Amino acid sequence: MNLSINLNDPKSIIFDDSSKVILIRDIPPYESCNFHRWDAGKRMDWHQHDYWQVIGVIEGFFEVDWGEGWQPIQIGSIHVLPPGKRHRLYSKNGHGQIGINFSPDSPDPRKTKTTLAAIFDQPVVLEESLHVDACETLARYSRRWDRVARLASAHALDALLLAICQAGHRQYSDRDEDRLLRWLQSRNDMCISVDEAASAMGWSRSKLQQRCQKLFGIGVIHLHERLRLERAARLLRARRSDSVSAIADRCGYKDLPTFSRRFKRYANCSPRQWREDE
Repeated sequence: MNLSINLNDPKSIIFDDSSKVILIRDIPPYESCNFHRWDAGKRMDWHQHDYWQVIGVIEGFFEVDWGEGWQPIQIGSIHVLPPGKRHRLYSKNGHGQIGINFSPDSPDPRKTKTTLAAIFDQPVVLEESLHVDACETLARYSRRWDRVARLASAHALDALLLAICQAGHRQYSDRDEDRLLRWLQSRNDMCISVDEAASAMGWSRSKLQQRCQKLFGIGVIHLHERLRLERAARLLRARRSDSVSAIADRCGYKDLPTFSRRFKRYANCSPRQWREDE
């Protein structure tokens, strides 16, 4: 295959249809890789896979619908599709792509599928996240499947997936972090429940706790209390005319002994010492 990738010059890309599918089962957890051109007007109706699939657009664009309407995937972008998600595809003007399929049953020595599952629980489109150097390496070695080619391709696939995971973490985890923090901070004068937080985020209890643990290293109730105690620490020094009991009440603690005990655990000193030690 002669494939020279330059995302700023799509005409430089040459696809060789005789190498559409490259079986890479000896590089688990990957199953196959393909450089493929879709004809204009081609569609694939609703279907689903039992494996992870990644599609990167090298030329043109295509559209995908996973139940939320048609989403355009432009040149340089990546579509990540978890297993079992129904979807349909359409290429209005034709496009060129790299596709990577994962083997559902193969070993996962570097926890690649596990990492994908932790970041992408729904289909996503990642803007301008295609790892061009990795694509070039895969194309270069696609017909020369000796030991060097396998090693180079393994590194290229891992580099491409690492870039995808990093882009996904930035694009989706940061957004989740901001949403969750804003909601918790808007309620830093009261106690909350896990069910309330999960409902506000539109998640299940288990998803909320998993996301919170991944983003902050603690559960949502502990995170909320830390935000309340941080607020109390600021108020103790900013509002010296207010009593410690009044500050505790403003931060959702109706029981002063409980507030004092938890603040000491947070700041390694009592609220009064904190105020005096400024």
